[in-house]
Amino acid sequence: MARRKGTDGSLLASLPWTLAAISFAIVPHLQYLPAWVTVSFFGCAAWRWQIERKRWRLPAAWARIILSLICFLGIIATYGSVSGVGPGSALLAIMAALKLVAPFSRFQQFECCHDGQQRRSRSDATDRATRGANAEETD
Repeated sequence: MARRKGTDGSLLASLPWTLAAISFAIVPHLQYLPAWVTVSFFGCAAWRWQIERKRWRLPAAWARIILSLICFLGIIATYGSVSGVGPGSALLAIMAALKLVAPFSRFQQFECCHDGQQRRSRSDATDRATRGANAEETD
């Protein structure tokens, strides 16, 4: 019996949630991102959906490296730099899109969400502690 070489489809149930969360984060920035970044983002999202649904193979590492390099050079060509709010946001959006076509497991999918919540909780606690310390200094 021949073994399938594509994905096992195990992420198909949770992938819509991942795509929705990443899209929800990108949507407020769409008016500021170059059109090619937006098209690339939604293209990678559709590509990943098809990979899982049809159990295609994920792109090879060399292909992902070339795509990343092309996108990085595209950001430099568009903005002239990678530093600043605009280029940084565009780079973050395009790298999030390329992460969709990288291999990841269900564990990594949830680990990423869990880590983000922990970081947010820690930063909120740090902000509260800093505000409390600043209030004490002014009294």
